[in-house]
Amino acid sequence: MFTFLFFVLLIQGSSPLGAMEAQRGDNIEQSLETIEKTMKAKIKKHGSVNQAVFRLQEMQARLFDEALLVNDKNSVVTLLSEAKVTIGYDGMERTQDCFNKASEATQLEATVTIANIDYQKENRKRLLWILASLGKADLIKKFFNGWTREKCQKYIDLPWRHYAPLSEAAFKGHRETVNVLASFGAQLDCYPDFYNGFAPLYRAALGGNELIAHDLIRLGADKNLHPEGTLTVEELLSRIKMHKQDEIEKSSKYVL
Repeated sequence: MFTFLFFVLLIQGSSPLGAMEAQRGDNIEQSLETIEKTMKAKIKKHGSVNQAVFRLQEMQARLFDEALLVNDKNSVVTLLSEAKVTIGYDGMERTQDCFNKASEATQLEATVTIANIDYQKENRKRLLWILASLGKADLIKKFFNGWTREKCQKYIDLPWRHYAPLSEAAFKGHRETVNVLASFGAQLDCYPDFYNGFAPLYRAALGGNELIAHDLIRLGADKNLHPEGTLTVEELLSRIKMHKQDEIEKSSKYVL
């Protein structure tokens, strides 16, 4: 009965957190079985394989997000290793938010599981971007623990939404994460072909992150890279300083 109700809730887009907190890992596995049986029945009846597969992946991804929220580590591992769920398939913003709300232990379990399963290429790319965006420097270290330099470089610069993890961390202001990614071999001047010049250094300056920009310059980033027709990195940094000085002068007027 639970699995049927769970399946109905998923179809309607509701969140079955209360049910999951009451009956955890086993019921997620049962829910997966119910979903798969229903999808097979729909394929047999309508012959719509692509639509059914798409819906199955979407539901599995939603189950993964819910497992993160209730810190059900066993189900997190089951979904990744047995169901081979693609994280973020139901929306990267949702998965990132659920991951951020999960306990440190659950975050670590998901990170280590994805890092250690060879077929997890897509999930490795997505999770690494999430970790960079959230500034999870310690988890990035766990992610790459035991990896060779060559293996790190296969994943560390893979973009999501046009930007590599280093670029995202630089823009969001995660200084420690930027330095950790650089230490594992992230390309300092990596940027999308169709966003020519939006390298990590430029995005750090664009985000107003002066210290990160100087870190990247010190590490060897090309400060001459910038989109055509825009301010240079040095001009952006100069404006940041001017803005900070203006703020200091404004605030000093109220000091007695």
